[in-house]
Amino acid sequence: MSLGNARLHMEDQMTRELCEKMTVCLDSLTSSDVPLCVLLDAVNDAANALRKAAAPKQQVASLAKKRTTSRIPRSKSMDQLGCTAEEILHAVSPFLVHETKTIRSAMLRLLRRLLDRIGMIEALRDNGIYMFVCRSLESQRSGGWERLESIKLIRETCTICPELLPRCCVMAVAALMRDKKDAFARAALDVFIEMAVLNPKVVVDCDTMYYLFEAALDFPYGGRDKRQEMEHNEKRQEAILAAIQYLVNENRNRCWIDVRSQLHTLLAPLIDPAHATHPEESFASIFWCCRAMVIMMRSWSGFLMLASEGCLAEVVKALTMPSIELKESVLDSLFLIIQAKLPDPGEDPFTVVTRTKTSGDTTRMVGADGRIELPPKTRRHNLVDNFTAATLLALIEAGVVEGLVELENQMRKEVAAGADQRHEHIAIKVTILLGELLSLSNTLLPSTQCARLQTLQELVNRSLSFSTDPQRRSRASTMVTNLHHFSQDTNIKGGNITALANTVTGANRFKRVRGQDRRLDRLDDVKRKIDWRMDTADFRQKMALSGVLSTKEHQKWNWDIIMDIVEGPLQNPALLQQALRTKFIKRLVSFLRPSNNAFSGMKREPENAKYTHIACQLLEILVSNEDGKAFLGSNPLLPQIGDLLRLEAEPKYGQVCKHERLFTVEKVLRTLTHDYFTIIGSLSSSKAGLDFLVKFKLFEYLPILCVMPQRHDLCTAIMTCVDYNLPFSPTRLVLQKALNSESSVVRFLATRHLQLLYRASVNGFHDWGVKFLVAKLGDEDGKVAKLALDVLDEAADDVDCLESLVTRNPNLLSNGLKGGKDLMMRFLTRRSGFQVLSNTDFIKAELRNWRKVEYLEYCAALERQLQQSFSIADRPPVTIPPHFFHNLAYTKQGCDVLEESKCLHEFAEMVRDTNRLSFYRRAALWVVGHIGRSVTGLRYIMGSSDCDIIPYIVKLSCSAKCLSLRGTCFLVLGLLSNTDDGREFLGEHGWESLDNNQVLVSVPKHVNDSGFFHVDSTYCTERPGKFPLVAGEYVINTGSEDDFDTFPKDPRAAALCHLRLVNNPIRAGKSWMALGELRKTNPDIFRDVNLFFAVMQMMEYSRPTLTSRRHIYELFAQCNPSSEDMRRLPSVLQEKKNKGKQSLG
Repeated sequence: MSLGNARLHMEDQMTRELCEKMTVCLDSLTSSDVPLCVLLDAVNDAANALRKAAAPKQQVASLAKKRTTSRIPRSKSMDQLGCTAEEILHAVSPFLVHETKTIRSAMLRLLRRLLDRIGMIEALRDNGIYMFVCRSLESQRSGGWERLESIKLIRETCTICPELLPRCCVMAVAALMRDKKDAFARAALDVFIEMAVLNPKVVVDCDTMYYLFEAALDFPYGGRDKRQEMEHNEKRQEAILAAIQYLVNENRNRCWIDVRSQLHTLLAPLIDPAHATHPEESFASIFWCCRAMVIMMRSWSGFLMLASEGCLAEVVKALTMPSIELKESVLDSLFLIIQAKLPDPGEDPFTVVTRTKTSGDTTRMVGADGRIELPPKTRRHNLVDNFTAATLLALIEAGVVEGLVELENQMRKEVAAGADQRHEHIAIKVTILLGELLSLSNTLLPSTQCARLQTLQELVNRSLSFSTDPQRRSRASTMVTNLHHFSQDTNIKGGNITALANTVTGANRFKRVRGQDRRLDRLDDVKRKIDWRMDTADFRQKMALSGVLSTKEHQKWNWDIIMDIVEGPLQNPALLQQALRTKFIKRLVSFLRPSNNAFSGMKREPENAKYTHIACQLLEILVSNEDGKAFLGSNPLLPQIGDLLRLEAEPKYGQVCKHERLFTVEKVLRTLTHDYFTIIGSLSSSKAGLDFLVKFKLFEYLPILCVMPQRHDLCTAIMTCVDYNLPFSPTRLVLQKALNSESSVVRFLATRHLQLLYRASVNGFHDWGVKFLVAKLGDEDGKVAKLALDVLDEAADDVDCLESLVTRNPNLLSNGLKGGKDLMMRFLTRRSGFQVLSNTDFIKAELRNWRKVEYLEYCAALERQLQQSFSIADRPPVTIPPHFFHNLAYTKQGCDVLEESKCLHEFAEMVRDTNRLSFYRRAALWVVGHIGRSVTGLRYIMGSSDCDIIPYIVKLSCSAKCLSLRGTCFLVLGLLSNTDDGREFLGEHGWESLDNNQVLVSVPKHVNDSGFFHVDSTYCTERPGKFPLVAGEYVINTGSEDDFDTFPKDPRAAALCHLRLVNNPIRAGKSWMALGELRKTNPDIFRDVNLFFAVMQMMEYSRPTLTSRRHIYELFAQCNPSSEDMRRLPSVLQEKKNKGKQSLG
């Protein structure tokens, strides 16, 4: 081995030994026997030796990866570690300026592990350690791991004790987050958000709060090509806006923010004319600004602040800006705010063709599996409606109606002048949006409030004025007509729900649902009268035109004429008798026979549904007439169907049966064989039809087929097709058989069908339906039991079903189903149920739990649901969850329990207590609101000593400084409007409510005078004094930049002056040039430790960019404070502060 290689080998060996020695020292930090300061001295010796050995970076990095500091037990106090915070910092501080990055990183991590000890953060701040932490975070000479540990240390400080967060950390993080090119910019933004939330005062003191509002718009627009990046930016913007909403929610945080100025900064791309002039240059900012506005409008705090500061009115004015891009962006945002569907590009819903298709639509509500679905029988109030009603009020007050009318007029004018299709599409969107506003106001606002919007005085006056421009009058008339058409189409779609309950079984499922279009209903009535009075000759001619009498080939028949005959004149018994004398009925029924393979061989497609329609209608007519019964009794149609059902249920029957299998899986799935069950269901809807089904033994095989293994298709077809309305109908036995099937799938399908039957208002459901559901609560399959409980909870809205459930008194708590307790609480709304639960400890136990914890959990869960609903574009409904105090106050006996427990007084005092946390007051508001939601509960409140609590809530809804508390008051007042007495009482206090008990919304009669949209946003202008900085004998005041027209002759003081001016964009260039000259002529001053300390402290009070701060660090790159310098840093800083105070005094 050569001499050089031997030397290198010896150095490597020494380096490895020293690294191992330092690792052992760090590993010993967990020992409670040795004082920490002794161990840190050993680390110091090892580090000094390591410096002399010039260890390779790879070995130092491997040492840094040792997870030694993470093993320091956080539970130990300073006394248990054997030293004080000052002793630790005296030992650690020299390593923070060590030349090796890895050692600095290890020490930063060590400090982070010691942060939660008592006095540690305060010691770090007083000893100036955070200045060097910020230096590690910002300096270009720092490595990635060192910067990561620095930002972790700052974040940990902010999390553990935000009150002690130093200014230098805020300045460093704020500068870093604004430099988008830096790798740590996003992490710095996240930390800055936490700083603003946990300690807004220090962020405001540093004059950096507006960074948060600017950051909400400072994102690039990636488009579809960068969807992943866009999703990331969207989530980050939502986090920023959540912090803003939190800050403006309560007055203790809101007072530190100039809300009016900052909100206008947030909405500047929409309300600033400069942005409107050049929209193509600021498309990204407009996009993010519109998105920010929509998100802000989805929370009480953001919505009320925008309404209070006039921002909504400014946004509406943007509709009149000259930029069409800006108009369309604002218009789309309004669609999102009210949750209306945007029309597709090129779509015009007001054309004759489009409206004809809409009015003729008879589509049923069909699920993904083909089964009919019905909406819930009772509409439960959606709390989102209250928020939407408040939004409508704010938009109306902001002049959105007038703005939309003017925008539509402008677009129509541009279209008439030859503008492109984009203007036409915007005009269509304006009309749709205005129609949606009218529809929502008609549903959610009281009559007087709705009248303000519905009259459209400006638009109607334009359409009727003959003294103005004829083209303008024509445009206004066109808009009025389109709004009328939109209203009609909306009513048609809404009417589709109410009449669907009659279309579950029988031929009714194929008929047009009445009530959708009054014009078509009148036409149907006239046609029915004409068909009923048709004479014999005309009827014979019509039968001849159908082709049935002339040929047996059904392909040559005119099925449209057949449909008219079956639905019209054949309803007349006299004409039916005439048809029975011909071959018309015989050939139609022969077409349906399975043996002919005509009907059963057709494909199961929508265009072939007319054959099933005719079959059901024809058989219903036959069984309703004596001659028809005689014909049907002698016809082989039903016996053939019965034989084929038996063949499927009993395979051995195939030995004697002359027919082939018809109800196979393939044929039931793909042919009209499936619709034989529809025909059976049509017959089961009448007593005469049931007699035929029993006579030909069809009901003997239906229960068997319903539970056949691997034939869930037959189970679904049979259950969903037969009728259950007739008392003592054997169809209910078929359903019971399916509910008791061995297959969990069959049981689930049968239980789900029970829900459909309840919604269809089937006769006697409160008796046999509730009985079946109660039996399924103990099902071994948890999904079936949960579904049965959900159906029972829905059925409990019906008084008869609830009474039936109380009579059976099932043990809803035994099977551990979630929601069983909620259903039991509903027993309290009936006297019989209250009596049942009084015999147990349920009422006392629940009263105790809800009084202590449950009312808080209820409020938290409900607010979580509302938050999730607001964060989703489609806004799923948030129904009012069951509340114990609402159910308890429903009866006189429950009110007696409340009086005895004094719960009302307790929660009323909680609502009045302004020193309580807002969350407790909101939870107490829900208790009061639920008690007053019922007639007996409201009377109990009005007769108690706390009868003034409701007027107090009315006052609180317009004066609460906490905006979320104000929003909760708005929701609670809606609950109190559930009764006539409640609506009358609220009316006496200036609030108006809807008469509909299914929409619990109450709003101020006079919105402007009520103060509901007025929020106290007084800006606290007080700021703490700024200490001057001292360098040698020179005192530099940081409060003013105008003192630096002449610079001191001392180079240190001059350097400080120029460093102070680098934050001034006008003087920054000259200051950097002067600093460069000083570095050439007096390089020693940038090695002066005292000056370096003064500059570090000065950076706490200045806001230069990250690049400028890095240049400052580079100026002092040769300044290496020694261990003694670092240990005397606290006394130096204190001395400078004292001198500064004296100079100011």
